[in-house]
Amino acid sequence: EVGGTNLSANRLYLALEENQIPSQIIPFMEKALSWTVDLHHLNIGDKFKLIYEVKAVDGTPLEITKLKAIYLDNGEKELFGFYVDQLDTTAFYDEKGRSLKKKFLMAPIKYARISSSYDKNRKNLFGSGIMPHLGTDYAAETGTPVFSVGDGVVTAVATKKNNGNFVKIKHDNMYETQYLHLHGFAPGLTVGRRVSQGEVIGYVGETGRVTGPHVCFRFWKNNEQVNHLTDDSVGQPGNSTLDLEERQIFITNRDTLMNRLYQISYR
Repeated sequence: EVGGTNLSANRLYLALEENQIPSQIIPFMEKALSWTVDLHHLNIGDKFKLIYEVKAVDGTPLEITKLKAIYLDNGEKELFGFYVDQLDTTAFYDEKGRSLKKKFLMAPIKYARISSSYDKNRKNLFGSGIMPHLGTDYAAETGTPVFSVGDGVVTAVATKKNNGNFVKIKHDNMYETQYLHLHGFAPGLTVGRRVSQGEVIGYVGETGRVTGPHVCFRFWKNNEQVNHLTDDSVGQPGNSTLDLEERQIFITNRDTLMNRLYQISYR
């Protein structure tokens, strides 16, 4: 099956529904692009093309079984993702054979909106003057799972007056991340525990100094808090990990799938 959609809605599942593409495809899209694109913060006008497999009985579609290719055009850049069955590594690759899996996920939570961005000149919400906001706030319902954006070691599971319940994770000698205002922590989460990328570490809450339930996500680079959405360590292609034989297999499959993508029309 194939599908193309030009987002006319600000929610992905609505755009898919409007264009008669099953919303079951969303988890497959997340698996392919969660290191590169935050699918829950797309813009109207962004364009998708998809090639996917559907299990059917007597011609009646039952479920989506595989996403084979994906294409995104956001007006500024094009992004390709190809899944190749013949390779030992079950991963998505870009058009140059580089894995789409990266060191960090684009966001620590799904199905959330950004309620406040990283802003060194943000006005004080609780008084006068300027109070820099050195993180990104993701608003969601209380209890929504929050997960680590990368592999690392937990360095703090604590509570403070303004930060509320928070977790801090050291990923390597350069990067740390912090997750504030949590309702609670994941069971068994303690300082010194190693966590994996995508592992649940806590749940959205409104502890500390807040105006509503959200997680404030902070990204530390060389002991300085930076904007993770603009830092060059997030969402950038890695190096190709394919050997010569794998690369030939990849190129053959990529060319076939890319030709099919170019033939898809937007609905």
